[in-house]
Amino acid sequence: MSYPSQPGQDPNNPYAQQPQGQPGYGSPQQDAGLPSYGGGADPAYGAVGVPTTMPSPVKTSRIMLYVTGGLSVVGAVLMFIAAAAIGSIADDPELQGDANLEMLNDLGTGLLAGMGVLYLAFAVAGILLAAKFAKGGNGVRIGAIVYSALVALVGLLNIASIVSLVFVVMAILVIVFVSKADGKAWFDRPRH
Repeated sequence: MSYPSQPGQDPNNPYAQQPQGQPGYGSPQQDAGLPSYGGGADPAYGAVGVPTTMPSPVKTSRIMLYVTGGLSVVGAVLMFIAAAAIGSIADDPELQGDANLEMLNDLGTGLLAGMGVLYLAFAVAGILLAAKFAKGGNGVRIGAIVYSALVALVGLLNIASIVSLVFVVMAILVIVFVSKADGKAWFDRPRH
């Protein structure tokens, strides 16, 4: 003997109450396999998939740019001190008559001072780029990539020192981190 189904339990009745965990007719699907854009589990992304907080790799890149800039300031100061030290040798009375030594002294002083200016330019560029990471913009991302490529190139030219190796590694990591999808999303987000 079959009993008629209760009004709230008939699977063919569109007005019947559906069991929990199973979407009914006209109710939204919980997870239809589509990507979720915003508001979900990741609080770092806003309503339309736009990051609202700086992703960790981008923060790390920013810190590395600050470190690169700071080390470049130290390098510039050391180059200027070395240029001044070599320049003071020219005041030695024993070197006054030798034209070759005076020329080498002037060349060394100029070369070291030029390297100091180059280090100072790298320092200013790295620190300014790092400071602009908060606002974002594709130009800042491209600037960070170009700057890091130049730092890596200069570091490879002087690979004999550990400091140069540190510069090369940090520069490569900055390029990788700002080129990844979350880095690109951070820099391409709309700014108000």
